[in-house]
Amino acid sequence: MSAITTMAELMGEVLRLRQLVQELEQQKKEGVAALLRMSLLCDKHDEQLAALTRVYANTVAMLERTNQDLESQRAATYQAVEREHAAKRQLADRTQERDDYQEVYEDKQRLVRELDVIWNGEAGAAKHASLYDLVAQIAKELPDIRQQLATARQEA
Repeated sequence: MSAITTMAELMGEVLRLRQLVQELEQQKKEGVAALLRMSLLCDKHDEQLAALTRVYANTVAMLERTNQDLESQRAATYQAVEREHAAKRQLADRTQERDDYQEVYEDKQRLVRELDVIWNGEAGAAKHASLYDLVAQIAKELPDIRQQLATARQEA
């Protein structure tokens, strides 16, 4: 009986080993399936990484173009501000010139009025005498005045 027991034990051991082999084959299939799934996931991740890399590169390029545009706009704005400052300085200069001319004109008008009052008296002076009219009047009256002076010298 000992040989039968040994044979039965061997048969039991063989069955158990076959069962283990089947389990290992099943685990192997499951492992291969898991590896395939992981490989697919890696491929998807690689594709996503490539897409993100392209998005990043496009974003960097867009930011560089935007930066160049902003730099151009800054330069143009600076030039516009400089032109505006130059125009304001020129306006201030022209305003000062105008004010100077106005002051000279008013001073000339005052002097013409004083000369008119001296020549014609306050009552005979024009309200708004012109230098042209005053010179014409003096030129017209000057020969008579010279004659009167010459006569007065001879009498004296």
